[in-house]
Amino acid sequence: MKHTNPLFAALFLAAFVLLLVAPEFALAASPFTSAATQLKSDASTIFQIVCFIGIMAVGVLCMLGRINKLWLVGCLFGIVLIFGSEQIITWIRGAAGV
Repeated sequence: MKHTNPLFAALFLAAFVLLLVAPEFALAASPFTSAATQLKSDASTIFQIVCFIGIMAVGVLCMLGRINKLWLVGCLFGIVLIFGSEQIITWIRGAAGV
């Protein structure tokens, strides 16, 4: 039978006692939750840049008369819905009293 290192056993026991005394250490945020939040933040930054370039391209095409101005309005409305969806849902839920 292999003997465990006494230092490892003492550290393990100390960690176990700490979790019993202060359970908030055991209830830390999941690493997947923080990774998902970071991914959402990074993706939002990238999509904002892509949307800005897309609006510029559609605006230039509208000025040159290549596409209808309703395409520009539709693109702007879609971008507002995509990036403002959380605020819109919060507003609707607040108005409905949910």
